[in-house]
Amino acid sequence: MRAKKMWGKAVIIIVELLLFSGGMAQADYIDIYEDTVIDSDLDAIVTVHNSAEITVLPGGAATVFYLIDTSSALVYGGHASYRSQSSSVLDLYGGTFGSVGYDGSLAEIYVHGQNFQIIPASDNHTSVFLQGNWLNGTAFEIYFRDLPQPFEQALGTNIFLIPEPVTILLMLSGILGIRKLNR
Repeated sequence: MRAKKMWGKAVIIIVELLLFSGGMAQADYIDIYEDTVIDSDLDAIVTVHNSAEITVLPGGAATVFYLIDTSSALVYGGHASYRSQSSSVLDLYGGTFGSVGYDGSLAEIYVHGQNFQIIPASDNHTSVFLQGNWLNGTAFEIYFRDLPQPFEQALGTNIFLIPEPVTILLMLSGILGIRKLNR
């Protein structure tokens, strides 16, 4: 009789542990409608709406960020997956990523770095690994997953590789050129 009680308690404890741990494994959902800075682990699926802009700092993390409408994200660090939709803009300056992608023809993804290398993924022709270095020299690898078109076709229309610090030099030369025209 005593063995049955112990087995019964053991089964109840195991079921409770499974239910409790399963509940903790599920991420929360967060909707963002205004400009926000993220510098901690949200442990959530985050959707950024309307024209809100999120800034993700090195301590920031989430399961996934969905950018919809005309929202934007400036990513300087942290860890998450990102999916741009509608007319959203994703600017990557740093961080680590589960995967990055977009849906639709108006979403834009900018990768600011240097020494870019494109490595095909073995799963299909719409997924690739992009390797390179951020501006501070740190190496990165971004998994562009399940794009609506092959990566090579997306370059220059939806995905833009910005070779820094060349952009700064181009901007400075443009400013100097405008100043000369105004004299």
